[in-house]
Amino acid sequence: MGETNGVGLESGKTKGKTRTRVGEEKGTFYFLVKSRMSPFLAPARNGLGKNSLCDGDFMKMLSQHECEEWLKANVGPTVTLENVEDGYPHRVSYSMPVDTGKKTALAHYVTHYSSIDVRQPGLFWITLHGVWPSSENMAIFDGYRSSLGETRPLDEAPGLVFDHTDLQALECLLALTLYFYWDSSLLDGAGKVLFKTGHDEWLSVCAKDEAHLARFVDTLDRLKLTRRQ
Repeated sequence: MGETNGVGLESGKTKGKTRTRVGEEKGTFYFLVKSRMSPFLAPARNGLGKNSLCDGDFMKMLSQHECEEWLKANVGPTVTLENVEDGYPHRVSYSMPVDTGKKTALAHYVTHYSSIDVRQPGLFWITLHGVWPSSENMAIFDGYRSSLGETRPLDEAPGLVFDHTDLQALECLLALTLYFYWDSSLLDGAGKVLFKTGHDEWLSVCAKDEAHLARFVDTLDRLKLTRRQ
């Protein structure tokens, strides 16, 4: 039976529809994407280590396998998408705003004014889409990524390694994720903060310590978001 996502859109969980977890297709090779705003994020000796930032004019999109390897190299050797939250004990959840303008502001605040540390390369990983197909517009998403030089479909390249020079692209991709009710995880390179969006209309802020959580929460409180218990 169809469900609604709070804005009158029919859920992808109706008969004949299935959720799509991004990155399930093969394709684990590196792909270097030209961007006027981004440095070159080259593989370190271990593939995706923290010291992978070099000079150049590229930004880096990752396959699912590469995202998984990034977690192991930068967060912990046993860390997976399923258990990554365990390493961030301080958490606050919010209801996702329905208003598109507030979602736009949210993406800007998270990427530019929160406690996310962008001095080291972090990871933005879109982990699930297709739950609310009537709220998605893949032509918009693919068109924006094409402007960055990325032509592979989302399933083949769901991740973005970013640093302080990539904030505009990160903001735009996060905003599209919010508009389309997709699941995503945003991890800073310092390993201090994890921000998650979900198709269930929840937002989660997870932090290693209370100080980073408090700073992030202070930023989101300016948008007057509703906290969830």
